[in-house]
Amino acid sequence: MFKAVLFDLDGTLADTTEYILQAFDHVLKLNGVASVDHATMKKLIGIPLRDCYQVLAPGLNYEELRDAHTQFQLENVQLIKLFPASLSILKSLRETGFKTGLVTTRGPKTLHCVLEQSGLDKLLDVVVGEADVQQQKPHPEALLLALSKLGVEPPNAVMVGDSEADIRGGQNAGMKTIGVTFGPNGHHVREFQPDWVVDEMRLILEIINKQGK
Repeated sequence: MFKAVLFDLDGTLADTTEYILQAFDHVLKLNGVASVDHATMKKLIGIPLRDCYQVLAPGLNYEELRDAHTQFQLENVQLIKLFPASLSILKSLRETGFKTGLVTTRGPKTLHCVLEQSGLDKLLDVVVGEADVQQQKPHPEALLLALSKLGVEPPNAVMVGDSEADIRGGQNAGMKTIGVTFGPNGHHVREFQPDWVVDEMRLILEIINKQGK
């Protein structure tokens, strides 16, 4: 029975597509790199930023690209949009006794910014970001760290996300998984065989409540 629910951030709790795409556009233009179509960029959302720029701007200094990307996002927090039911789902989970966590590949500066801007910081029992682990999703390290901090074993937890990294990460950690279709790569989520697939955030609550505590 479930005791904890871990969520991805980008494309799961928050619609940060424009927040990310506009940062990519800005950094590529700033560094004189030819523009990349947004369809290609969307496929990169959810993987570590270093890996993104190895695809978008190979050979350039990653630290400079990262700093420019981070600065753009810190100055454009208005582009962050929570999916409509995110806050209410988290509130309901905590009110009914479930522990909640966030596992993301975001770096600490923009992660703090997104959480504070959105109000998610008040509704999460644990947050694990890029700086907290050596290996990123789909490696299970980040998910297992979050569960360790919550005091919950993997069979008693579920991972919710929209990307292959989220679903594979949950599977590799020994958790159940829920794939959501409303993120930028959600139309592919069924390919990774999550235990459940939902098209609306509210359905996550129904699944979790049916499993009990």
